[in-house]
Amino acid sequence: MHISEADWKVYKRLRDLAQERYSQRLLDEAERLCRDTSLSVEDRHLALSRLVRARDQEMVHIFDTLRRSSAVLCVMMMRSHNLVTDAEMQTFSPELQRASAAPSSE
Repeated sequence: MHISEADWKVYKRLRDLAQERYSQRLLDEAERLCRDTSLSVEDRHLALSRLVRARDQEMVHIFDTLRRSSAVLCVMMMRSHNLVTDAEMQTFSPELQRASAAPSSE
C-alpha cells in the first residue's frame, strides 16, 4: 500500500512514541524480574538475559525498518503489541486505518 505524505509524518511520530513505550515496558519487566526474590540471583540474571534478548529481537521486528513500503505492516505490529492507542490511530487517514486493522476473528 502506498502511504501518503501526511500518514508518513504521523507514522514517524507515532513510531517514536511506540518505541519509547516498548522500551519502558521492557524496563518495567526487567525491574520486576530483578526484584523477584523468589528466584536466586543467578536465576534472575539468566532470566533477565533471556528477556532482553527476546525483546531486542521483537523490537527489531517492529521498529528496525523505517521505509514507506513497510509502514502499514509496522503499524499493524505496533497495534498488535498495544503500543498505539485508538485515539492515535484516528490521526491516520481512513485508508491507512482500514489497511492496518486487525483481521476479524470470524
